[in-house]
Amino acid sequence: MGNFSFVHLADPQFGLFADSSGKTVEEIVSFAARGLMVRPVAKFEGLGPETELFTKAISATNARAPRFTVVCGDIVNSAGNRDQIRTAKRIADELDNGIDLHWVAGN
Repeated sequence: MGNFSFVHLADPQFGLFADSSGKTVEEIVSFAARGLMVRPVAKFEGLGPETELFTKAISATNARAPRFTVVCGDIVNSAGNRDQIRTAKRIADELDNGIDLHWVAGN
C-alpha cells in the first residue's frame, strides 16, 4: 500500500478576528470567565488576519505535498456570510491540483 500523508487544518473561522476586536475590559473579563481568551485590540474590519494565516497554511500544505487535506471546524464566523465564504474558497483554491481537499464544516 505504501506510505502516504495528509494534512489536517482546523478552524480558519474567517471573520473571528474582526468580530473579537474592540472589546471592552468588561467584555474581555466576561469571555475569560467562560474560558475564552480575547486580547484587547482596537476595533477593525475585514479578514486580514485570517487571510494571512490560511494562506500560510495552504502554502505549507503545498510544500508537504500530502495525498489529501481536511479542513475541519468553523470555516467562517458568520454562517452564510458571502465575503467570508468567498475568501476561504479563494485561498483554498491555491492548493495544488494534485492534493484532494475535503471540508468538514462546523458551521
